[in-house]
Amino acid sequence: MAKLFRRLALAIATIALAACAAVAGSYALFTDTVTVSHHLQAGTLQAVLTRKTLVGNTLNTNGYFEDYEGEPNVNFTDGTRKNVFDLENEMIVPQSYREATMELKNGGNVAFSYWIEIVLTSPTQAKDVALAEQLLVSVSTENVGAGMSLSAAPIKNSGNKITIGSAQSPVGEVGLLEAKTFSVKVAFKDYGGAIDNENDKAQGGALTFDMIVYAVQAA
Repeated sequence: MAKLFRRLALAIATIALAACAAVAGSYALFTDTVTVSHHLQAGTLQAVLTRKTLVGNTLNTNGYFEDYEGEPNVNFTDGTRKNVFDLENEMIVPQSYREATMELKNGGNVAFSYWIEIVLTSPTQAKDVALAEQLLVSVSTENVGAGMSLSAAPIKNSGNKITIGSAQSPVGEVGLLEAKTFSVKVAFKDYGGAIDNENDKAQGGALTFDMIVYAVQAA
């Protein structure tokens, strides 16, 4: 089942830096003028998003769970279509889970604040909707004390979008040469082994959803 957890959205900000001009006047019979030209240069806001670690489980060739560990330090900065959870060609079942630790680094010369959205983009059939209701998402940031974390909750029950922070109340700020981390976990809820349980409604379902990290110049 393909699940795309992707895309970095950046707001561009500029800063102008100017040098002062000075002029020396005349003295006696000699005159001289010294001019310093103005120089303007736009600053850059660049957020670098990297998956530092990925852990979870996967089904082996015999249909049993085994531990899974993804490639570390994978760059997701440039609007990539890569799958954060490495689930492009895998099937998931109840108790399947993946957890990615993401690093947001300041690669420019403008401090920025950020927030996170997870947006469900695809459910159409009843089985897709059932899967969306059973796929639990957890987000944890460095600002847990400020309430910037989400306990496991389905995207579908949140209006097809989960938002952690906002432009007015960002998750945090990333200063020059700084980096901040947050983790995102997806888990397929297990209702137990009863016949005709809720999990059966999600069999054969498929989903896509986006993770969007917004970065704006810090006020």
